[in-house]
Amino acid sequence: MIVPDRQLLTDDQQPVNILLLQLKRIGDLILTLPAIATLRENFPSAQMTLAISSECAAPAKSDS
Repeated sequence: MIVPDRQLLTDDQQPVNILLLQLKRIGDLILTLPAIATLRENFPSAQMTLAISSECAAPAKSDS
């Protein structure tokens, strides 16, 4: 996954929406969590949407 350095982007280039696709396996979702955290750190004002399979829905739910 390539995450652009937000310092390289001007304010008007900051992403507004980020769509993450995690289609099938729970192990892949777990390994993707650090990348999701990095995106959140770099783009705190962006709306992030994670599309996952129904098999991953319960483990992906968060109370935060």
